[in-house]
Amino acid sequence: MMPIRSICALPAFFFAITGCFSQAQAQQPTCLPHDELESVLLEKYEEVPVSRGVTSNGHLLEVFTNAARSTWTVVIHIPDGRSCAVANGEHWQGVPSPEPAGLDL
Repeated sequence: MMPIRSICALPAFFFAITGCFSQAQAQQPTCLPHDELESVLLEKYEEVPVSRGVTSNGHLLEVFTNAARSTWTVVIHIPDGRSCAVANGEHWQGVPSPEPAGLDL
């Protein structure tokens, strides 16, 4: 089994992200006011939003990445003004969108 240190290589700020488990329990996501979380991702990790969508329960989901370092963070924006980093990792690879069939562009 790999040690947790190898699996969760990002700084302690993101250890609370879902996916980094202690032996006893999963920790809660890191939640901050939207502007603060976005500033942390930009200033500390140089991650910027690259995609977004609305979840089935009406929350905005965004993916932030740093293309040069291949890091990524998934953020859920909650209507009460908080944004929560719910997953992060390395080795992000953007996948080009396929062209819709039958369209001449």
